[in-house]
Amino acid sequence: MNLPNIRRALTDYHGPPLTFMEICGTHTAAISKNGIPAILSPHIHLISGPGCPVCVSVSAYIDRLCDLAMEPGMCVCTFGDLLRVPGSTRALEQCVAVGGRVQMVYSPLEVLSLAKAEPGPRFVFAAVGFETTAPVYAVLADTIMKEQIPNVQLLTALKTMPPAVRALCKGETKIDGFLAPGHVAGLPRVPVRCGARSALCDQRLYRGGVTMQPVRAGSLSRARCVQKPLPCRRSTGGQPCGPSAGGPIL
Repeated sequence: MNLPNIRRALTDYHGPPLTFMEICGTHTAAISKNGIPAILSPHIHLISGPGCPVCVSVSAYIDRLCDLAMEPGMCVCTFGDLLRVPGSTRALEQCVAVGGRVQMVYSPLEVLSLAKAEPGPRFVFAAVGFETTAPVYAVLADTIMKEQIPNVQLLTALKTMPPAVRALCKGETKIDGFLAPGHVAGLPRVPVRCGARSALCDQRLYRGGVTMQPVRAGSLSRARCVQKPLPCRRSTGGQPCGPSAGGPIL
């Protein structure tokens, strides 16, 4: 389907009311910036979801990073999107203005090079993220231990999305689908309960019975909230887990 047809489908939709929730705050900003709500049918509603792990960081975590950045011989390393997140009194970028040391990096592994180049200072990486970024931090920690790099530490603030999505599905708000980052929506080979036993099902899904279908960036992920155990491929003759696919949302 080309772009004009997609726009026409969104504008002319006259079916049952549909509500979609974007998981990430970046999606919320992009939807607003591009004027997407203005072209949607009155029957299609967009609501903002739980937000990314950065924008929902608690002030106490930011305060701790700021305190570390202001300590002599300390350097806080972080991705750029965390620099402006406010704590109770200031953000990391404001610490730099008053003499604190904060280093923006594009990869957690950059911290290793910084620490090796300067053995004296202590480098603290602000390890914020979803389930999908936790393995990267695990690689960083593993490398630190294997190479015996004594001046690198991690201050973690990792969140998991399944509990948030499960709570949303059980709430009073009727949600027909989620717009989720593809790397968070698609978690292959997740252990799920199949009847009375556990099995690894080759199905991209969230724990708790929320199935999501990863699609191309910028398009919709179909989500279904179910209240019963999900059968696995082994017990369904090779068919995907969860409820049947059905037709497209729009």
